[in-house]
Amino acid sequence: MSDTADRTGRNGGAATPVPAGLPTGAVARRLGVSPTTLRSWERRYGIGPATRPEGRHRRWTPEDIALLEEMCRLTASGVPPAEAARAVLPRPARLPDPAPSAAPEPAGRERVRIRVREPGSGNGLPLGPVRPDVVRECRGLARAAVRLDAAAVERLLGSAVARHGLVTAWEEVMVPALRAAGRKWATAGSRYVEVEHLLSWHVSSALRRVPAAPAAGTPPVLLACVPAEQHTLPLEALAAGLAERGVTVRMFGGAVPPEALDAAVRRTGPAAVVLWSQSRSTASRALALRTAAGEWGIQGARTRPTVLLAGPGWAGAAVPGTVRPATLREALGALTGPEAPGAPGAQDVRDVRDVRDARDVRDVRDVRDARDVRDARAVRDARDVRDARAVRDARDASGLRGVPGVPEARAPRGAPTVPAAPAGPGAPEGPGAPEGPGAP
Repeated sequence: MSDTADRTGRNGGAATPVPAGLPTGAVARRLGVSPTTLRSWERRYGIGPATRPEGRHRRWTPEDIALLEEMCRLTASGVPPAEAARAVLPRPARLPDPAPSAAPEPAGRERVRIRVREPGSGNGLPLGPVRPDVVRECRGLARAAVRLDAAAVERLLGSAVARHGLVTAWEEVMVPALRAAGRKWATAGSRYVEVEHLLSWHVSSALRRVPAAPAAGTPPVLLACVPAEQHTLPLEALAAGLAERGVTVRMFGGAVPPEALDAAVRRTGPAAVVLWSQSRSTASRALALRTAAGEWGIQGARTRPTVLLAGPGWAGAAVPGTVRPATLREALGALTGPEAPGAPGAQDVRDVRDVRDARDVRDVRDVRDARDVRDARAVRDARDVRDARAVRDARDASGLRGVPGVPEARAPRGAPTVPAAPAGPGAPEGPGAPEGPGAP
């Protein structure tokens, strides 16, 4: 018997026509939405099967499915479901049968807002605060991720990067969606794990598609997650941003052992090392200090890398000798700015600082030398004064001060002062006169 449109009944009666089209469950699986969403769209906006035989389940024809596909495409791009329904319905629009409990449009919009967090509704991720100019893209990405619509996720991510640039697309579109997927997973138990995995995979793919600029010939930047850390997407975003700016990158991925990190640093001689830690439990201050203290090169010309500690795991007290950027934009500025390690102008900046420091040292030395000269002069003057006083005291002690023909004697330095005896009444005067009291 033919397998086409007719099938004989179980009791051998007349052939019963089988309705053409797919059931709701099959259509839902094909579009990546839940059957509840399809029933909700039919009840609220009239997007349902064109015909529905009495007493039978809904059957969706190719034309009905085409309307649903367009509805999914619009909602994935951020269009609210009510507006998307008005756009896809033919004119005159098919409207659902009026019901006594039908609510006015504002209440209907409120119902849509409440139901957006139902599983498979297309907007089940709580995004949180989002920049106004990217709200539609964030919502569309979240809805496409919940529907597991891989094609829509890929298209929206590519569009966000092309429209806003890598940094803004990462910080304002991708990160909010990834965080929302993580929160949904954390609050829903084992559900929505597939949503986060799908979204993460396509974000990684979109980052790898960012075109790279020609390498500038500078030393590479080494990117690695600390041991026990598996979250690599932020490093992948940084790698894409550096490649976009012509910086050579060595990406080592997640959970890099300390010994492997040390070997990679010695072998590549990087201008900078970026260590990512997502949680405080994986951050290792000892590893950061050891990496920052590492040196390589020939004796007398050894160098060490700039170490950037990225990620929320490094929150708390700063690690000496390291830099801690808060965002992708800050990290790129630290690694590609005018004072970035290995940048063409970085050596000039360092040279200027060295000259300035040398001048400061020279000035300090000059001041110190001037003080030494002044102190030497003061010592010399003090010695001259002391010598003069010693000579004067010696002359006074000898009694020869001012005697014609007798040379003036200079007492040795440090000689004790001998006071002259006072001349008493009747004391003899002149040469050869006895000296001292009681002389005969």
